[in-house]
Amino acid sequence: MLLSSQASSMGMLLFFLTATVSLLRASQCSSIGPCESPTSLQLVVLYTAITLWIIGVGGTRLNPATMGANQFDNADDQSTFFNWYLFSLNVAALVGTVGIVYVDDNVGWGWGFGVSEALIVASLVLFISGRSLYRRQKQPQGSPFSALWHAMLLSMKMKKKMAKLDEGDNDFCYHSTIDVAAQRLQDEIIDDLPSSSSSIQSTNQHHLQDLKTAAKILPIFFSSVPAGTSVSMQATLTILQALVMDCHIGHSFQIPPASMLVFNLSSTALFICIFDRVIFPLWRRLTNHTPTPLQRIGLGYILCTIAIALSAQVEHTRLDTLSNKPMSALWLVPPLMLMGLGDALHYPGSMTLYYQEFPASMRSVATGIVSLCSGLGFYLSTAVIGVIRKFTDWLKDDINQSRVDKVYWMIAMIGVLNFGYFLFCVRMFKKGTSVA
Repeated sequence: MLLSSQASSMGMLLFFLTATVSLLRASQCSSIGPCESPTSLQLVVLYTAITLWIIGVGGTRLNPATMGANQFDNADDQSTFFNWYLFSLNVAALVGTVGIVYVDDNVGWGWGFGVSEALIVASLVLFISGRSLYRRQKQPQGSPFSALWHAMLLSMKMKKKMAKLDEGDNDFCYHSTIDVAAQRLQDEIIDDLPSSSSSIQSTNQHHLQDLKTAAKILPIFFSSVPAGTSVSMQATLTILQALVMDCHIGHSFQIPPASMLVFNLSSTALFICIFDRVIFPLWRRLTNHTPTPLQRIGLGYILCTIAIALSAQVEHTRLDTLSNKPMSALWLVPPLMLMGLGDALHYPGSMTLYYQEFPASMRSVATGIVSLCSGLGFYLSTAVIGVIRKFTDWLKDDINQSRVDKVYWMIAMIGVLNFGYFLFCVRMFKKGTSVA
């Protein structure tokens, strides 16, 4: 955490210098003649800033979620913490999208980077000041990935041994390879091991159990990638729609098209707060339990799919009214807010599920998987748009000549299929078997 925060601070400081120091700032293009290329020094400083910022964000975006959840023993308290942690992330995104962008546009890029650097330093000081209050966790020994790799090799060795068993063996029929490997390791010593001590056997069985747990979660993780794709597709297409719609509120105020995404961020933060303070406590009083992470994820997927379908209907209506005056961009708000409602359910639910179900040695990885899903969704949405543009005429350069509504309906159908896949994964997960 400390190293990542320092990397973020150094990266933002370099961004600040590129905006304020003339030697590090590329020359502005003039209306006469070609633009002057940036110097090697300017490129080195810029790429160094980007690299440091990426390293910092990778270590500080979701690792605090693991550290914060480690302060609690009760599962409900951990879930509540994840709710408010994601609430704070969305509020921070709102501040950056509205406040910092306003400073960049109206005051200057140097001031925007300077304010961001001040916020990073203030958060780092606040984090360090509370070190004496934190519950310290035992440092993990070795890499969890090397342990899982060792367990995979171990399970393959056991599979070779199981291949010699009679085909009618019930264990082979009703258990996965990892299950049988873990069970037989209790009674059998692996021939290739340098020592037959019980501690080695116990360690190997522990690694196999960790691999089994990760294999059970992995299919559910794959189901979250299409959900992330739907979020990124809606964000991209909404901006394109807003560019050709009437973004005025009243006669004087106009919403920038890119700022339409503020409605998604604000609704996510709002609904996280409502769920945690109102709906979940009421649910607990009525049923004596809170919704499980899997229930929250599933409901979130449903709402995200409905939001995409609603976006398709809005676009269909917009195309039908092209001959009249431009349609108000406020019609884009309900789908964005409905998507925010879905995000308020499945993102905290996913983080809670991964944290509680993953092996203890992989909890930091488990919370980081949520960010990985979001990133994969954005990359996949780029690939989907490329495929659509190559094989169909749904996304032309002129959005008024395109069929964005068909793109939305395609994403909605993928969401329906993904929800069916998710239900299958949940069924296998509850049975305790792996579909990976």
